[in-house]
Formats: sequence, structure tokens, C-alpha cells
Amino acid sequence: MRDIRPDLQERIDAIAADRAVLQGRLAALDDRERSLKAELAAENSRIRSLAVEREELPFPTIPLVGGMGIGDLIKNTLRSRQRRPSFNELRDEIAQTPYNFSGQKPGRVIQGGLMVLLHSGEVIKDADGRYRLPTPLFSVRETTQ
Repeated sequence: MRDIRPDLQERIDAIAADRAVLQGRLAALDDRERSLKAELAAENSRIRSLAVEREELPFPTIPLVGGMGIGDLIKNTLRSRQRRPSFNELRDEIAQTPYNFSGQKPGRVIQGGLMVLLHSGEVIKDADGRYRLPTPLFSVRETTQ
């Protein structure tokens, strides 16, 4: 019979290290959430000031494809791909959809949508210039067990 206390202590230490990493990620998420909430409040204020004495929103409606805006279309395209696309590959694929670009150049509309998604952290651009969705903090299986 051997003493298993060192093994148990090692497992406890590993859990503490994992906890510290997750707490760091949670703190980063809290910061990002605060930043986005502040940005949303500023945008709401800006829109309200533009919409004074107007019934409709002070900007045109966004064209949709099957109920999706350009951001959703970009994310769904990234989600459906087996490998990470470059901007040109993403642009070419999205340009083939029935999305209504309202007479604008598809590349510009897609680039604008990508910039919003990159800024909000919903899409990541790798060092080699390819786009991907971020890895979720927890998988669905982890949260349902």
C-alpha cells in the first residue's frame, strides 16, 4: 500500500491552477461586457438624439437574407466552412448569396460587417489573415452535465 496523499495534493493544485485560468477568463469577459454595455448606452443615446421628433429610425433598414443581417450571414458562413477563409474567399462566397447589398459593392458591405464583428470579438482574424469564430468558453456538453 502506498501513500496517495501527494497524488491527491497534485490534483488539488491542478484544480486551483485551472480555477485561476477560468477566473482570469471570466474577468476578461466581465470587462468586455462592461465595455459593450457602455458602447450600447452611447449608441442608444446617439440614436435617440438623431431621432428627435421622428417616428422612424434615423437610418435605413438593413436588408436581410432569410431574416439575417450581414453580421449573421458572415457568422453562419464561417460556421459552415471546414477551414478558415481569407477575406477574398469569404467575400466571394457571401456575394453568391441572395443578400441584397442595396446597390453597394458587396466587398465593402462585407468588410464593414467584418469590422463590427472583429471589434465586438464575435469574429477573430488570425495572424495569417484568415477569419474564424472564437472558441466558446464552455462547450454545450459541459453546461448540460
